[in-house]
Amino acid sequence: MPNLKGHVTGAVLMFPVYYTVYHSIGLITGEFYRPSSGVLALAYVIFVVGGDLPDIDAQAAPIRWFTQALVPLMFIASLWDFHPFEDFLFYHLGNWGYVVYIFALVVGGFLVGYTLRLLKHRGFLHTISFAILYAGVIYLWLRWGMEFKGNDLMFTTLAAFFGVYTHLLLDYKNPAIILRIFPKGPFS
Repeated sequence: MPNLKGHVTGAVLMFPVYYTVYHSIGLITGEFYRPSSGVLALAYVIFVVGGDLPDIDAQAAPIRWFTQALVPLMFIASLWDFHPFEDFLFYHLGNWGYVVYIFALVVGGFLVGYTLRLLKHRGFLHTISFAILYAGVIYLWLRWGMEFKGNDLMFTTLAAFFGVYTHLLLDYKNPAIILRIFPKGPFS
């Protein structure tokens, strides 16, 4: 069972493999894709974070505290340019809108932290189902929050899935275990 350094190192080493495979499939199918440097950097970060993300269910994992800050920030950042939210927050509340914005980030972080306490290590977060869920959340965030489209959206969403899957590959020696869809129970 690798630790934080092992999972992050594994993800860092596997991202070029992921990019090469994605690029090669594009060449074979005639869909040449070359991401911009910004998309490539974001996909890399999402892949590497996904490489250690399943360990947020471990009490002492550093990714747990990072996630408490990251999840609310992603959500609120997605709402930043959402006009009904922006109109309410900054037009109706004026300078107090920034206070409400920061307060929402702090409360969101605490809510994520309390939710994480319900999870047991090597349960749901160490399954293909969680890899799909993480990729789905990233997809929704990029599609509607950041307005990604086409190959940029697909490349980054798949980076999320394979980042988590890299973690599963590093954690298990038995190949049959890494294919499990769901553990005994959602919090087992």
